[in-house]
Amino acid sequence: VVAGEFREAGDPAAYWQLVMEALAGTSFVHALASVSPSAHVEPTMVAAGARVCDHARLSRCVLLPGADVGSGADLSHSVVAGPVPAGAFLERALIMPGAVYPLDAKSAPAPRAHAGRSR
Repeated sequence: VVAGEFREAGDPAAYWQLVMEALAGTSFVHALASVSPSAHVEPTMVAAGARVCDHARLSRCVLLPGADVGSGADLSHSVVAGPVPAGAFLERALIMPGAVYPLDAKSAPAPRAHAGRSR
C-alpha cells in the first residue's frame, strides 16, 4: 500500500498541470538532457534525451524524451515531444513530431504549423 494522492493525467493539459505542481516553482533537468548554458529555463522539466539549444527560453514547460528546442525559440506553458524550429514562439501548445496542437484541446484538432517569432 502506498500513501498519497492519485489523480488522472489522461490528457496533455492534465499531465502538464501535475508536473507543474510537482516542480513547485523549480526546474528539473535530467543528467542525460542537453541544455545550452545560454538557454533560459524557468520552472520547467527537461527529460533525459531532450535538447535545448542556445538562447532558447522555456517557461513552465514539460520536455519529454526526443524534444529538441531550436536556438532562440521561446516556449511557455507547453508540453514538447518533438522538434521546435529555431526562433519559434509558442504558448500553451502540445508539440509533437510534425504537428502542434493547442494544449487545452479536448479532441485532436487539425494540426497548426509552427509559428515564427511574432512578439
